[in-house]
Amino acid sequence: MSNQTIIFEQPVNELIRVCLRVEHLLQLAENSLRGSNLHETRGTMSALTDILSLTERPDLRGKFIKEFLRQSANLQRFLNEPHIDQTKLTTALKSLEQIIELLQKNSGKFGAKLRDNDFLISIRQHLGMPGGTCSFDTPSFYYWLKQPGKERHAKLVEWLTELEDLFQVVDEMLQLVRHSGQAIMHTAHSGFYQTSLDPQMSCQLIRVAVPNDITAFPEISVGRHGVSVRFYHPTLRERGVAYEKDVPFWLTCCIL
Repeated sequence: MSNQTIIFEQPVNELIRVCLRVEHLLQLAENSLRGSNLHETRGTMSALTDILSLTERPDLRGKFIKEFLRQSANLQRFLNEPHIDQTKLTTALKSLEQIIELLQKNSGKFGAKLRDNDFLISIRQHLGMPGGTCSFDTPSFYYWLKQPGKERHAKLVEWLTELEDLFQVVDEMLQLVRHSGQAIMHTAHSGFYQTSLDPQMSCQLIRVAVPNDITAFPEISVGRHGVSVRFYHPTLRERGVAYEKDVPFWLTCCIL
């Protein structure tokens, strides 16, 4: 299905929102890291500093631990249940145990060493300004960009490695959440669909998969009691115009 559709995701809570943004920034960083010219280096640096800013909260590690412990407790209820694949369940529980140990091994913010790096602190301050990393704003950064590509690449890899535990945690969280729901086909009549959610269930993420050949995109709204999906015509000049035809799509409510 994924090869023939465009998947849109809507986080339902702050922790999943952070995970999706970190995943997005890591993809940008890794893509830029494949090149060696100074503009690609700037792209990787921009993504790296955005990740540091996004994960600035000192309680983020604790929130991850709390959520993984909750998920582990929920899964443990299914141990010895005959209708549950015990091999897969045991594997999932072991993976959760390992990720919790990884989180508990350290304390404080992710990438603590990077946050104390004066060179990176200066770049972070200037990247928030339009054109803030011109040579006259950050001469040390400009000098570094003029160094051989191999040297810059090695240093970027080193810095990203300092965030490896964060990337592992985010990957584990998103894998668990994305696989916790089943995609069900629906039809948005005249471009609109709405359904209720059980307020007693912990919905983490809404996923909407739209066939590639439909020239419309969804705006997803999630409330405590329901989900609504409104489709719009894409336009690059003004706000999207409501799509008035019926739209078949797959909806996944990821509840964990």
